[in-house]
Amino acid sequence: MMGLERILLDVLVAGVWQGSCIALVAAAGIAFAGPRINAATRCAILQAALVAVVVAPIATTVPLVAHRVTVEDSGRASAAITAQRSPVPIAAVADWRRVDVALSDRVVTSAIVIWIAGVFALGLRIAGAALALQRLVRRCAPFGDVEGVRLLIASDLGVPLALGFRRPAIVLPAALAADADAVGPIVDHELAHVRRRDAWANVAERAAQALLYFSPAVIVLLRAIALERESACDDWAVAKSRDLDSYTRSLAAFAVSSCGAKPIIACTASGFGRATVRRIERLEDARRNGATSLSPLTLGGSMFAFALIAATLQAVAPAIAFEPQTHIAALPAGSKACTDSLIRYVTGPIPDVKPDEPRSAIVLVRVTASGAATSTTVYKSSGDATFDRTVVRVAKRSTYAPEMHGCKAIPGTYEFKVRASP
Repeated sequence: MMGLERILLDVLVAGVWQGSCIALVAAAGIAFAGPRINAATRCAILQAALVAVVVAPIATTVPLVAHRVTVEDSGRASAAITAQRSPVPIAAVADWRRVDVALSDRVVTSAIVIWIAGVFALGLRIAGAALALQRLVRRCAPFGDVEGVRLLIASDLGVPLALGFRRPAIVLPAALAADADAVGPIVDHELAHVRRRDAWANVAERAAQALLYFSPAVIVLLRAIALERESACDDWAVAKSRDLDSYTRSLAAFAVSSCGAKPIIACTASGFGRATVRRIERLEDARRNGATSLSPLTLGGSMFAFALIAATLQAVAPAIAFEPQTHIAALPAGSKACTDSLIRYVTGPIPDVKPDEPRSAIVLVRVTASGAATSTTVYKSSGDATFDRTVVRVAKRSTYAPEMHGCKAIPGTYEFKVRASP
């Protein structure tokens, strides 16, 4: 179980820096393209980036850190063992992609518990909001329908909403329903949310938010997606009414009146406040691409770029592996620090191997009086030359406590054992 906890922590940490890289690439691409691509395509690109932020850390980290092996503290090898040397050739194998960081089980467990608590708390908050919307729908009065979508009126609502999955509905504030001039453009905007199936996309986005609530990339991407989604619906409503000026005036007037009436609800909702100003500025931009359909070439190129980033990270990005701490065994009570002792293994990297079947190997390490490993010899081969070379490399990179005799450190030979399973 602790192995799964460590793998999960590895993935969560990788998600922070890898997600930031992906979000920066997405933001740079959209900024470079500017108004040449429409809002619907920008929204789809950002949603694809969000998927990459979730998937890339799993694909790039798990293969490198999921397999963990055991290093045994075997003490010093005898002269008889030393004489029986294996003829297996020795060669160092570089492994620069995996970075082992020692963390105690207590620290790992605490980090996972904190993450689970955050996921649970945010999940409850999202579930509470969904229940509140259901109660709101039950309190609403019918107001007709438009293009097969129900129109409902709510007296305690500050902003219009499009919600529902199998039976979508548009909920309008009572004050808006009384204004015949304003209700048309707003209904067109909310109808665009229904036609785009934004309710389904919102569920997936809220799930990503709950799982990766600590990631700056997820926070930034979700905010950008919300703005681009509203802009895409603006384009849809303008294309339907063919009256940009009337729609812009209606949007501005409704935002001002809603913020004045119910600032806590309306001004903090998506599409109001500063976001509404940005939407209006974009609508009035002469360079605006007001198309409502996705651009297959742009979206396909963006998805290819994200796939390329994920493949590059999988090929060259280092993976941080949080490994158990290794300590020297404590001396018995009352013993002296210079008590005679054999060589002991102190700490070292974890071999990054994944054999097809259980394997074990023994390497004899010559340790100087200072505790440095000077030479290695394969004493018992595993039958797999690659596995043996990996064990030799790790044995040479490990650190040891020298043999003590008469309160004096002396050179000696250490028996380094590794056992690994598929």
